Amino acid sequence: MTTENLKLVVDALGAILVPVVVFFLGHWFIRSKAKSDSAREDAAQLAAFLEHLSSERKETRKLALLALTHMRNADLFPTVLFEAVQSIAAGDEPEVAAFAQLALGDAQLNKGLSQEDRTRLLELLLPMKVHFERTDRAFKRWTERTPTRLKKPNLEIEDAIFASNTAISSLLRKKWHLIPSDLQEDAARLIEHYDAWVKEYHRLRPGGVRDETVPYVFVAQHGFPFPVDAEEHFLSRYSALAGGKPGQALQS
Repeated sequence: MTTENLKLVVDALGAILVPVVVFFLGHWFIRSKAKSDSAREDAAQLAAFLEHLSSERKETRKLALLALTHMRNADLFPTVLFEAVQSIAAGDEPEVAAFAQLALGDAQLNKGLSQEDRTRLLELLLPMKVHFERTDRAFKRWTERTPTRLKKPNLEIEDAIFASNTAISSLLRKKWHLIPSDLQEDAARLIEHYDAWVKEYHRLRPGGVRDETVPYVFVAQHGFPFPVDAEEHFLSRYSALAGGKPGQALQS
């Protein structure tokens, strides 16, 4: 093959290869740009969720968690948000924590519920369950102390129980219209116990200083034992509506 013929062959191959290379480069660029755009969209979406989840407005946090619930049901839950939602479920106020449990799949919301039962479940029973569980954990930590540690109160645990007891009491009062008639007597007994407990909590803090001679805040000896059956009735109603298992009763 002459030099001139070789040049013609190279020129011919070049004429063929250049469009092919341009095609593949263009395809690579489009695909990379799509991935980049998708990554930017994902980042923007995550940033929006984080902003809503950290909002000071309770309703904003609840709506963001409800959106995450629908995403979880569609297998689209952003795993990077899992720990953030876990934190909300563990420490946020009861109504918001209840929505966090839904988003995590720790609680269920039956599709066949009436609007009244759906509201009752979300705004009353599930928040109560959240706080029953928190006081249960705190109470177990309280009573699992060795005898040598029972001589002095544990203020951290007391304050955790105080927060949940006052929250349940406030919830029952504010949402009384959502309490089924057959549970209203149980609700009244719970409120009576919590009121007595909170009164004793403050009595043991004259001038804001905890009386360390009394290791526990108990009111059973004053005639106000915790109504275990009342708690069980509320948890059973939650289980009936949510289709889950009833929680464990407290013994405080």
